[in-house]
Amino acid sequence: MGFVLITIDSLRLGDMAHIDLPDAQVFPCVSCAPITSVACASIMTGLYPPRHGLRNLTGYSLRKDVTTLAEIFKAAGYSTHAVVSGPPLKKFSGLGRGFDTYDDNFESFMRPYQQVLHAAPSLPNDDHDDFFLWLHFFDLHPPFPVHDCSLKAVFDARRSMLEGINDAIYKLAQRNSVDRFIVTSDHGEGFCLRDKPMWLGHGERLDDVDVNVPLFLGGFKDCWHPWALRQVDILPTVCREFDLQVPIGIDGVAAQDQTEELWAYSESYLRPHRAFPNLRSVRRGLELLVWGDNVFSCRGAENYDAMRDLLAKLGGPRPEGGEGDGLAPEERAKIEDQLKVLGYL
Repeated sequence: MGFVLITIDSLRLGDMAHIDLPDAQVFPCVSCAPITSVACASIMTGLYPPRHGLRNLTGYSLRKDVTTLAEIFKAAGYSTHAVVSGPPLKKFSGLGRGFDTYDDNFESFMRPYQQVLHAAPSLPNDDHDDFFLWLHFFDLHPPFPVHDCSLKAVFDARRSMLEGINDAIYKLAQRNSVDRFIVTSDHGEGFCLRDKPMWLGHGERLDDVDVNVPLFLGGFKDCWHPWALRQVDILPTVCREFDLQVPIGIDGVAAQDQTEELWAYSESYLRPHRAFPNLRSVRRGLELLVWGDNVFSCRGAENYDAMRDLLAKLGGPRPEGGEGDGLAPEERAKIEDQLKVLGYL
C-alpha cells in the first residue's frame, strides 16, 4: 500500500484550474502560515505553530515532543521517504524526523521538480510493500524565470511550470503502487496592481490569496464537505483513512469526522525576541478576524464562541523550551543569505 504526499510551494487557490487529477476530491484549504517550513510542520503534525514550535525560517525547529506523520507511518511498518527542495525544508527544521530517507541534498537555492522526481526512491522495494513518500516542489516560488516583472509574464511562467508539474503528478498518481495521494500547498501568493504590475510575495500578510490553497485527496473515502479544510486536518484525515492511531490532543479534526466548518488559525512571521507574530487571524467561511500591531479588521465574524476557544488555546506567550535549529553561525549566515535572495528575509 502506497501513499504519496506532494506539496507544491506557493500554489495559489486560483491555480487549481491547472491541476487536473481525475477522481480526486478537491477542497479549499486554509494554510496556518504563509511560510514554507511553518506550514509544512502543521501538515506533518496536525498542530498549529504555537504548539509545534517551528515559528520561522531560522532560529526554530520542530519540538521534539510532538509526533510527526512520518513517525506514525514508520511505527505502523511503512517505509518512509522524503525528497524536498528549497532551503526552508533543510534538516535543521526538524521535519526529517521519522523518515528513513530525507533527501535535502541540493546545492543551489532549489532543484526543479524533475530532479525531485528523479531523486525519489523506487517504491515499493523488496523490504517494504507499504510506503509513505513526501515530495516538495519549489518551482513556483519566486524569483520567477522571467525577463520582465509584468504580471502577465509571471502568470505565464507559473502556468507553464504547472503544466509540467501536473503531467508529472498525474503519471505518479496512476502507478499501481500508489493507492492514495494528496496534492496541496504550503501557502498561497499575493499579487497587487499599482502603477504597474508587481509581485508582493508572501510571509507578511494573511490575505485570502496568501493562506487559501487547494487540497486534492486521491483515493480517500467519506471526506467530501462543501467547506474548507485546514492544514492541521490533513494528518488526522490520513490517519483515519489508513486506520492509524491519531495523536491525542492535536488541533486538527479528520475530514471524515467533521459535521461543520471549523475556525482556522493563521499567523505571519514571528520575529526574534517577540512573544507574538506580526499578524494573526481566524477565519471560517466568509467570517474573518485579523489583528496584530496597529492592525485590527473584522469581516462578518459573528460567532465568537468557538473562535474564543481556539484563541484561548493558542493565544498564550511563545512556548518556552524550543530546541533551536542547531546551526553553526556560518551555516546560519549562508542559509539566511539564500532566504534573502528568495525574498523571505
